[in-house]
Amino acid sequence: MGVAFGELSYSMESFFDRLGYKFEDAGAHLDTVRESDVDFTFSFSVEGSSYEDSLFVISRRFLDLLDDVETIGTRVDSLFSEGLSHVDSIMGVKGADIAPIIGPVREGIAEVSILIDTVKFMLLSQPFSPLGIDISSLDSLKKVIGELDELLSGKEYPIGPENEGKVIKPLAILENMPGGGLSDVFMDFYRQGEQQSYTFGGIFPYGITNDMYAMIESDAVFNNDDSREDFENRLSELEAEWFQEPVSPDDHFGIALAKLYKLLTDEQIYASFDTLFDYLDRGRIDSVVLKYTWEDFDYSDRISEIRFHINQYINAEEVTNFVVLFKDDDGYERYEIGDTTDFDVAFVTVPQVKVATEAISIACDALQEIVDGITSMYEELDRIFILDLDPSMLDFSEVDSDSDLVLVFERANPDFLTLTDYGVQKFHEVGVQLENAFFELKRFFENMYLLAQAVYPYQEDFSIDGDNFIFDTFLAKEIATAVWMDFAYPDSTIYIDGERVNLSAWFDNPPGSLLQVWKNYVFGVDSTLGGIFPDRYKEGMIVEDVLPMEYKLSPVYPNPFNPAAFIVFELPKASSVELTIVNLRGEIVATLENSYLS
Repeated sequence: MGVAFGELSYSMESFFDRLGYKFEDAGAHLDTVRESDVDFTFSFSVEGSSYEDSLFVISRRFLDLLDDVETIGTRVDSLFSEGLSHVDSIMGVKGADIAPIIGPVREGIAEVSILIDTVKFMLLSQPFSPLGIDISSLDSLKKVIGELDELLSGKEYPIGPENEGKVIKPLAILENMPGGGLSDVFMDFYRQGEQQSYTFGGIFPYGITNDMYAMIESDAVFNNDDSREDFENRLSELEAEWFQEPVSPDDHFGIALAKLYKLLTDEQIYASFDTLFDYLDRGRIDSVVLKYTWEDFDYSDRISEIRFHINQYINAEEVTNFVVLFKDDDGYERYEIGDTTDFDVAFVTVPQVKVATEAISIACDALQEIVDGITSMYEELDRIFILDLDPSMLDFSEVDSDSDLVLVFERANPDFLTLTDYGVQKFHEVGVQLENAFFELKRFFENMYLLAQAVYPYQEDFSIDGDNFIFDTFLAKEIATAVWMDFAYPDSTIYIDGERVNLSAWFDNPPGSLLQVWKNYVFGVDSTLGGIFPDRYKEGMIVEDVLPMEYKLSPVYPNPFNPAAFIVFELPKASSVELTIVNLRGEIVATLENSYLS
């Protein structure tokens, strides 16, 4: 309609502009003529222009058409106003009839169609016909207006593959809108058994397409009142269902979620860490090195399996969308959606999973690096430590304490559990791996903390406790940062149960002999365990000379200022060697060597 009036206004202005005539009193004269009902014909031509061979005619008929346009416009405005005046009173009432809105609006649309025809007729008649105005835009507008009228009359439109024979009826969307009815219509899909033939209040008269059904069909139902045990039992039950052939992309994602939950809540994993720290706390180096089951940390296979199932979901060619329903106890079966069930719907789309997977991959890769580093050490224990023992000296018959056990090992081989050159190098290498891994974990939890802050305003929409989410991610971020700093900066420590702990102590400065560390602990000489617990008791006692009585250190050759300088030293036996450069203030400016050397 706006285009129609625009065309008419432009055409009249263009008409008089092209005439080049100054009608100073044209308005007053035109009003006088319009108020009369006398027939007249006013003809003229424009000399010296491109229209000098054309005759322009203004007649009573033209003025009557102008009156018709004004009258039709007034009717259109009145009908639209009447229809829209009912919007507030109708749309707020559930199940209300929208006919009082649709009826006047359709009548108004019919008047708009008449208006377009009238304007077209004017532009094709005198005095505009000589101008040859293009009216194709008005034809297009009339088609749009006609299509809108058919839509409001209940026209159905094909959707999806032709062989499925599905249609959509847009009018039904408007009919279901009053009182928030569209939401109820959607939720009733689940309350009425999730049938593909469900019409959604007549919006899809013959049901929905296969792709649409795949997007909204539920994949899991949980009960908000479940205990943790109930939830885990339900998850195991669903996992068994998801494994039933054929396994769809949604099933794969469900399996991945179940396995991820089990991995993150596996008490055995946390028990393994607790056992490790308990061994260290009690000075049981023997258990740490020889008895501890390091395979408990190797969950790479579990992570790989989770990734496999997630990839089946995000890379699927068919339409996928993981849908979870959360209900309360309501008299129906525990996981049944009944006619009156109140529940929430959560959608997990492929783009969301891709973003989450990329974030989780950072954490998984970091965890895998930790596993690889520790596993590589315990696969090469015989290269890292001296493990030879004289069987004839291994008499455990009178062992009553840790100190007795230490002495038995010491008699069997004084160098037992001494680090080899390769072992020292390996400790340093794994220390770097762990530093990199905890840096990635730090980065992951920093991103999670930012995410928690971002979703806080929408916590109700996501059915989460925003405060707890922020607190948990902040705590994880701080812990990961502290552990990373421990490995990144040699003298840094973290607090565990109120005690300072240097997790990277052995990786920064590998102990020459774990047997000696153990012996110092059980005999009360040094309970720091090689620096892991720096604040614990350490007696000012040397078990054996740190510096051999005989050694040789040659001057720097050729001189300290040469681009390539050499320092030669000799030791009578294999020992831990730390070679540093100290300035005149007694400050260490460089460490040239810090390892066990022969």
